Amino acid sequence: MKISRKTISFFVAALLVPTAAFTSLETAAAATCDRNMVVFERGFYGQYYNLAEDDIGVEDDIENYIPEVADDNYWYNPEYRVFDRVDQTINFGAKFFPVDTGKLGDPYHFAVHWRSAFVVSATGEYEFRVTSNNDSWLRIDDTMVLDLGDAKFAKSGVKKITLTKGVHELNSYFTERHTPGSQYSFTVTGSALHYYPLPASCTITDARSYGLEALSTSTPAPSNDKPTTTPGRVLGASTGEYTPAVGLVKTANSPDVYALYANGFRHYITSPTSFTNYGYDYNTIRTISRAELNKYPDARLLRTPEDATVYFLSTRPNRQWLKIALPSPTALVSYPNNYWGNVLVVDTIDITSYPTARVVKTANAPAVYLLQDNKRRLFLSGDVFTGLGYKWPEVLTISNEHLGTYLEGPPIG
Repeated sequence: MKISRKTISFFVAALLVPTAAFTSLETAAAATCDRNMVVFERGFYGQYYNLAEDDIGVEDDIENYIPEVADDNYWYNPEYRVFDRVDQTINFGAKFFPVDTGKLGDPYHFAVHWRSAFVVSATGEYEFRVTSNNDSWLRIDDTMVLDLGDAKFAKSGVKKITLTKGVHELNSYFTERHTPGSQYSFTVTGSALHYYPLPASCTITDARSYGLEALSTSTPAPSNDKPTTTPGRVLGASTGEYTPAVGLVKTANSPDVYALYANGFRHYITSPTSFTNYGYDYNTIRTISRAELNKYPDARLLRTPEDATVYFLSTRPNRQWLKIALPSPTALVSYPNNYWGNVLVVDTIDITSYPTARVVKTANAPAVYLLQDNKRRLFLSGDVFTGLGYKWPEVLTISNEHLGTYLEGPPIG
């Protein structure tokens, strides 16, 4: 497989960028059946294949070659696959040329297979429309809805089908095999549908088991015209751009309220104001045992809808939390188990309620630094450290890579 430096860099950069900030998330390899991707990303999982100008059924052969249906074509064989990515929409219009690895005839002659689990909020009739240049096929569940194969020029297809409420599977196939045009557009008329990327290793049964239907209701999802952040609805209240919770809980002997999330984490709601900002309803809070609450680990990676900066929460004795910004993708991935699916989008009040870590060290060195104005300043002695009013329990241990993201400032003392 040939992966460009640009592809890998884009994937790493995406770790600290909200999904709504870009059209597609490229990955250097196929994703496993990642519950976090299926639940928290929006869009279509695409596998991209590159063909050559002299491959069978391409260019000169297009007039006489009748392709097989969808992925029965050899174009979708693993030997031709060059990258996978999550596309927030698959409405690309004309001049769609996403693949160029230096093959004969590039950037022309390629194929794509998009796959998605989508949620229908109400049983009804939906009209699917595809325009492609050249061949394309659209399958919903086990039904071939549109067959635009053997197309020499741009061709459109429209089909109305009845879908029941719940989670369904979409497979869309496209091949561009003749210059100069390349076009693909997919739209649906009817009540808005919610699309979630479904990697090749996932089944629709997996998607249903992840609780997609519970995370989406009749709240309008984004159109397929442009990427956008989708409001969700939880517990009868709109959550705006926040990560949707799947429940609100507290214990009998504490007023503290926690939001529970589908990725298995809990988040402490720090104030009545932030509770109101989320749009939650106090009548939906369930009282559970402390043992049940403790089955959910505290969320450690947080960001706000307004700011892509991810913060890591570190606990001290008596639950005295400290927060520290992860200023780069390198810093984020330098810690075990840090990945995008664990980042929760929460209210600004909840993040600002935690004090910011200002003094840090690494695990393999005794040196202690003050973080100030994006610089690390070394304390020259312990006496200087304590003389300035800092306390040793305040020192947060961070990774070497994280420390290295700060510029070196003048030492203190």
